[in-house]
Amino acid sequence: MWKRLDSFTKIVLVTILMAVQLTCTDEPLTPLRSLDELGNGATTDSTLVASNRAGGRPVASFVSSCTELVCVFKSTSTDDQGIRQYVWLSAGSYGVGPAWSKTYSQSGTYSVIHQVSDADNQIAVAHDSVTVTSKLKATAPTLSGTVGVEISGRASASGGAQPYAFSKASGPSWLLVASSGMISGKPTAAGRFSYSIAVTDSAGASISSTVTAKGSVTVKSAPLSLTVPSLSGTVGTAVSDTATATGGTPPYAFSKASGPAWLSVAANGAISGTPAAAGSFAYSVSVTDSVSATATDADTVTVARGKLSLTAPSL
Repeated sequence: MWKRLDSFTKIVLVTILMAVQLTCTDEPLTPLRSLDELGNGATTDSTLVASNRAGGRPVASFVSSCTELVCVFKSTSTDDQGIRQYVWLSAGSYGVGPAWSKTYSQSGTYSVIHQVSDADNQIAVAHDSVTVTSKLKATAPTLSGTVGVEISGRASASGGAQPYAFSKASGPSWLLVASSGMISGKPTAAGRFSYSIAVTDSAGASISSTVTAKGSVTVKSAPLSLTVPSLSGTVGTAVSDTATATGGTPPYAFSKASGPAWLSVAANGAISGTPAAAGSFAYSVSVTDSVSATATDADTVTVARGKLSLTAPSL
């Protein structure tokens, strides 16, 4: 950072550091180690205000007002001849003028240096710190998936003080929220489900904030699928089996789509009949679920001739 500054700025900043050491009150001073440390959040509990020396030196002071990450600084410095120049330094940036606004990148405590000079180029410096905290915010994603298929997503947070800890506040039992914010689960039913997550920041050993965010999960059914069995039997002997449906939205209603007249299909999927002739007969079954989705499957019925039997009459 130091190499990128122009010569005038370097002179001003070096002067600030010298003035902090030479014009402060007698209160203990935390050593200033480098411009980079001061400019990037180095802090101290000490407040340094230039003393009013003989000869009408200026007295540097300022007030600050912060809203979340934005701080406005106003100089309250005084001098008999009036203040000619105002300079500010904090978190790697500087400004000039009787007032200065600084937006910090994240929550924390930051050092602020304010230098003033009068018409005789006499310098005074005030040094203080500000603590800024952005409001904790959380976002829960909108998810979608299919019954029986794993879904995943991630909640996010901003502001507050990292690290964050996430947890599930409400939602379907199959939905899980890890402390990292990862959301996962395997839906057990179709529908639209609301859920909410909670996030807690780490703004100190005994101080924390918790916010909640709402999301939704839309789960669709797996595609409706139908399986019918291959049947076999003998002329004159009843055959039976059952068609099976999966996916869709139960309950299901089965019906015969095609096949020999003697074959019937009940609404519950039961297939039955007594073959009237030998041969191979194609048949098909249809199923409809509760939201009118349909599926059809087909197979065959193989019918063998009955055994020939002969009974001789009694003579």
